[in-house]
Amino acid sequence: MIAGTTLLDYWIGIAISESNQQRRKRLLLGISLLTNFGLLFTFKYFDFFSNSLRSAFGLVDITVAAPELKLLLPVGISFYTFQSISYVIDVYRGDVAAERHLGRFATFIAFFPQLVAGPIERPGNLLPQFRQNHRPKYDSLVSGLNWIALGFFKKVVIADRCAVYVNEIFASPTQFGA
Repeated sequence: MIAGTTLLDYWIGIAISESNQQRRKRLLLGISLLTNFGLLFTFKYFDFFSNSLRSAFGLVDITVAAPELKLLLPVGISFYTFQSISYVIDVYRGDVAAERHLGRFATFIAFFPQLVAGPIERPGNLLPQFRQNHRPKYDSLVSGLNWIALGFFKKVVIADRCAVYVNEIFASPTQFGA
C-alpha cells in the first residue's frame, strides 16, 4: 500500500510540475486525491459505514445485505496518506518543487519518527533536510549510545521487575485496595 501510494504520488508530483496546462494539473491532483482518499476510505471506513447502514435499516425492521470487506488495516495508512496528499497539494499550488529523487521522496512519505513533531509535516520543511549531507560526530554517537543503554537498563532492570507486581494487580484489581 505505502509503496503504491508513494510511486503514484511521486509520478503525479513530477507530472504536475512539468505541466503547463491548468486543466491537466487539476486532473492529476484529482487522480491523487481520489486514489488516496479511496484507499483510506476502503480500508479504514468501508466496514463502519456498511455496518451503520445495516443498523439504521434494522431499526425499521428492514434487512439490508450491505457488504463487509473485513480488510486488515495497513499500519500507518492515515499518516502516509495525508503526508502524500499534503505533498501533491503543495506541488500543485507551487509551494514546493516536485522531488525528483525517488529515495528522498519515499523517505519523506514513510518517515514515521517525525510524528512526535506533529501528525503531518509540510514537504517544504522536511524534504530539504533529506538533501543535506549529515556526517555523524563521535561525541554525538557516544551520547546517543549512552541514552540507548540507559533506556535499555531502565526497561530491562526496572520496568520488567515492576511488571511482575503490576501484572498481578492488573490481573485481579478487585483484590487490591488503594
